[in-house]
Amino acid sequence: MEIKYYSGYRGLNTLLSPRQVGDDYVIDCSNVIFRDGTIQRRFGFNPVLEPLPITSYKPRHVVYFNQFYEAQKAVVCITDKDIWLYDQSLTIGNRWQLITPIYTTGTVTVTSGSTSVVGSGTSWSTGLAGGSGIYEIKFGSTDPNAAGTWYVINTINSNTSLTLATQVSQSYSGSSYCIRKCLSGGIIDWTIANKSDGTRMLLIVDGTRTIKYIGSGYCTDVSGINGSLVCGFYGSTSGEHFVIANTVDSGVRQPMTIELSNIGNPESFSEGYYIDLMDTNDEIIALHKIRDSIAVYKRRSISILTPTYTETLFHVKQNVVNGIGAVSKNVIADCNNLHIFMGETNVYVFDGVNIKPIGDDIKNRIFADINWDYIHRAHAFYDTVHDYYLLFVPTGDSAEPDICYVYDLLTGGWTIFKFGYTITSAQEVYIPFTYTWDDISAAYTASGGTQWTWEWMRDNRITWNQLQGGAERKAILFTSSDGLFFLFDEDAQKDFDKPIRAHFITKDYYLNEPYKLATVGDTRFYCRAIDQTYYNLTYVPNIVVNGSMNYGYEYSQNYLVDISGNYGSIIDRTVSFALRGTHFRLKVSNTTNGDPFSIEGIAIVYNDAGV
Repeated sequence: MEIKYYSGYRGLNTLLSPRQVGDDYVIDCSNVIFRDGTIQRRFGFNPVLEPLPITSYKPRHVVYFNQFYEAQKAVVCITDKDIWLYDQSLTIGNRWQLITPIYTTGTVTVTSGSTSVVGSGTSWSTGLAGGSGIYEIKFGSTDPNAAGTWYVINTINSNTSLTLATQVSQSYSGSSYCIRKCLSGGIIDWTIANKSDGTRMLLIVDGTRTIKYIGSGYCTDVSGINGSLVCGFYGSTSGEHFVIANTVDSGVRQPMTIELSNIGNPESFSEGYYIDLMDTNDEIIALHKIRDSIAVYKRRSISILTPTYTETLFHVKQNVVNGIGAVSKNVIADCNNLHIFMGETNVYVFDGVNIKPIGDDIKNRIFADINWDYIHRAHAFYDTVHDYYLLFVPTGDSAEPDICYVYDLLTGGWTIFKFGYTITSAQEVYIPFTYTWDDISAAYTASGGTQWTWEWMRDNRITWNQLQGGAERKAILFTSSDGLFFLFDEDAQKDFDKPIRAHFITKDYYLNEPYKLATVGDTRFYCRAIDQTYYNLTYVPNIVVNGSMNYGYEYSQNYLVDISGNYGSIIDRTVSFALRGTHFRLKVSNTTNGDPFSIEGIAIVYNDAGV
């Protein structure tokens, strides 16, 4: 009889054969984390804020914007089409307010059943240039947040004539109206810039437009700035600049050009500062500050702009990295003076000088099934609370990210998360995410209920301290494709209302000499006991254990193993297998309830059959 004992799991490895993988790796997993040598089911998220009123357009960015004063802070959400502000001072159900740029000059007349709109005192050809098929109009009020039906503007015919995409259902004569100057739905970038007068602004670029928000009122378009796909903000030794790249000048796309605003004035580019990065032919896709420099990412190169003390604003080091770049701007995450990003064949760490691949263990898995047609929807985020790099990518036929690859900066290991909702963005925010009684009611209603209960609060780990309010805390905010907002939180035992299904599959453990068979006897699991009272479980928590002697071709003997016990204690559970072979692998999962588990180690007992 021999015993093989395995503990100290590090993460996932899909690059090597299951017979070659080290003992500290698993060959497949979902929704587990590897910390301190244990394998645990991951935590989930709880609802926060309230859903967006318009859910036909998906959230893409959440921005924590504040002026220099304590009271001037806000959460702004950028969707495919709109810009929203969360105003916690308003009543529940009305806190998300549209702040998309609007046009309301003059009055309109339109007949029910018609698509023709006639304006009086309007200047639509100039005020709405480029908005055909994008902008939307509502009648009867100049307030975009008032009740009413929005109609897409199909064509802007003149200063006083519009044609809608669909017929209106009501007649209006000499009426007020509101036109939302919606975003294009394409690639959007944003930054926060400081002005020399001590104010700040949120700046959003949308290909042909630059839009600003100053902390009050609606967003407005900034004139006199070339269109761009990429933006950033940078303080050099000479002053602070709004930086744009991949620009459009006189109607011509300039994908390798960077332009810098006048010093201390992000709304003016009259000084004509620009840089052309022509050493490679691929376009600029991102600008990211790294230490005291700017990293300029292309698809297959990285350049560095460093401030100088001469009249030249920046010293340009083209192609600090050649042959490697980022596949899109949103897959780059800032991680403590480092960048982690996804390239075309691996995931990398970049410190401004050196670059190192970190995705070797699972790069074949990451790149095997990416939907490259929608790679611009991929996004990444550095979770400073747990030291995770989370990379969300679309796979197969999915147009949205449907899988999350997670790199643990503490252990250097990888795992995979599959969330119960489609996560469209992740952002670290610092706001007092405390709940009011109205918040509780709204969150419960959003889940399909009619009123909150103490049991629902308990199950979602909403604590009394959160209800009491208090100081700001760091929070990881997720947005979903259906306009919901979540806190990624260790207290959450579900993905809102959906169980967290988790599993892992071990390597093939070699049991004997070549060409001989062994009989597996007992497999013992050392676990952290799952306390039903602590986790508010109405059922006995279990793990499901299967074994395979034929390299995963089939798994036999489906065992349901009780892992309940007193909180904090270590327990051991034994599973007896009657399987013969030269190699043995285990598949461990939770049940459909999504039970939590934490496995410290596994011991396999086997007998040499001598055959």
